[in-house]
Amino acid sequence: MEKEPLNEELSQCTRVILENPTKKTSCYNFFMNHQYFDIHSHLNDPRFNEDRDEVLVRMREAGVASIVVGTDKKMSEDAITLAEKNSDIWATIGLHPTDNHAENFDDAI
Repeated sequence: MEKEPLNEELSQCTRVILENPTKKTSCYNFFMNHQYFDIHSHLNDPRFNEDRDEVLVRMREAGVASIVVGTDKKMSEDAITLAEKNSDIWATIGLHPTDNHAENFDDAI
């Protein structure tokens, strides 16, 4: 799934809602597609490799979108890949503050 049109739609809808908070518009439909937002998930974790697609199906059936968290370079890359393939998944990247003392994330940028 292509991500850019979704991001453009989100930006446009956010502006419309901020400018007219009491006016119901088609932009509300964008947000109504998701009943819940999981703001910190690890769907990029290798433990989901065998059933990640099934988990995504169950999430969609329940109206859940998610922000997938990267905790090192590899997990961050996997989070980005997952977000690029799924319009209801977003990614954050970074290093876990206590689990990873050796990796230099700046070299990867």
